[in-house]
Amino acid sequence: MYRVRTARLAALSVTMFGLVFAGCSGPAGPVRIKVKGNVSNKGARLNVPAMVGRVQVTFYPVSEPGAPRQDPQEAAIQPNGDFTVPGTDGKGIVAGKYKIAVRQWEDFPNKDVLAGKFDEKNTKIVKDVTSDEDILIDVAE
Repeated sequence: MYRVRTARLAALSVTMFGLVFAGCSGPAGPVRIKVKGNVSNKGARLNVPAMVGRVQVTFYPVSEPGAPRQDPQEAAIQPNGDFTVPGTDGKGIVAGKYKIAVRQWEDFPNKDVLAGKFDEKNTKIVKDVTSDEDILIDVAE
């Protein structure tokens, strides 16, 4: 009789322990997307030689009124215009709508070759980031 109670108590303890820890994991959090894509100009890939200039692509979250503010996310750009947006923790960025700013910098003099047409204030590039699809950006007028 004692063994049966001990076995039941042990089984109950293991079950409760599992339920408690399953409940402590919390929600999975928002959906994260690993963004990748390419920046081009009139369909031609941007080729920015190292040490001469650089391209900067920034994703600015478009928040609903009253929603918590999210920080902008910088893309990692390759010399051929390919980019990835790893997010702050390397797991991607939160799914949602983003305004995308693009700047092409020359080192001498330090100026935006695109003349601010695609900076945070002037860009017309807005994308819904909902899946792992490629985002293709063309900065042609």
